[in-house]
Amino acid sequence: MGSPHYPPDAGHTGQPRLAPGPDTWPEWASDPQLTAPPLAVPHPFPPTLVAGFLLTAAATAGQVPAAAERPARPAACSGLPETGAFIRANRRLEALYASDRLRFREALTDFVTRYNNLGSTRIDFPGAPKTVFRSSILSRNPACLEQLVKDEGVRTIVNLYSGDLIQEGLLAAEEADAFTHFGGLSYIRILGLSDYPTGTQTLADIQARIATAIGLIRAAPGNVLVHCVGGIHRTGEVYGVLQKCFNRAPMAAVTTEYLRHAGGTTQGNPEYRAVDLDIIRSFDCRAVTQ
Repeated sequence: MGSPHYPPDAGHTGQPRLAPGPDTWPEWASDPQLTAPPLAVPHPFPPTLVAGFLLTAAATAGQVPAAAERPARPAACSGLPETGAFIRANRRLEALYASDRLRFREALTDFVTRYNNLGSTRIDFPGAPKTVFRSSILSRNPACLEQLVKDEGVRTIVNLYSGDLIQEGLLAAEEADAFTHFGGLSYIRILGLSDYPTGTQTLADIQARIATAIGLIRAAPGNVLVHCVGGIHRTGEVYGVLQKCFNRAPMAAVTTEYLRHAGGTTQGNPEYRAVDLDIIRSFDCRAVTQ
């Protein structure tokens, strides 16, 4: 899902698919020999984009609300497995990435379908507060998408991922089509957002793209779902800036929220990245509040 060992641009049916326990994981997640993962179950909607509902954006140059204020997780959506299981699964994903890129893509798609990493917070945008949900990509869990639209008022998806960890074009098209089918209004893709500084994208570049994404979230109709692939790095950065700049959350609270969606620990965890928190900490809120 975008660990430091992956490149920077490289993380079913309509019935509810609840998160299984570790004992019901697919073979790839528990077999030390890393047998091939099952293919993700086909999506019930054709992978076509509906004209008028896909917006593409590329940028150029107090306290966190109490848990009681957050909407309950829709029944068809899931969180993450417990910390130990999460770390073991991601170690195996790393091994697959190094040994078989096709199987890695299949396994990662299966993992984020089973474990949606869903969360939500009311963001205090001046004059127009809204609930911003976060998750993994939901292309293969249309039941979760449907409940977010119909029960939670989500009208916009902001997809922060572009890269080759997954079949990004196909999965984004499937998700946009299902979202529109259920009543979603806008599907926005942020292009070229790296989740950490590289030789071609500086910290300032990343923060400029984050500011663009937040401007779109703020202007979007209804409640908003933000995601990347696994809902950890790009999503965590955007979400952390939202909390810091609009909810006035201290970095201690932002860090707690970040870890909740990144495996729950800094120890031995391939998905924990201090640079994500550095990007949030150094972000100048004037870029999104003025």
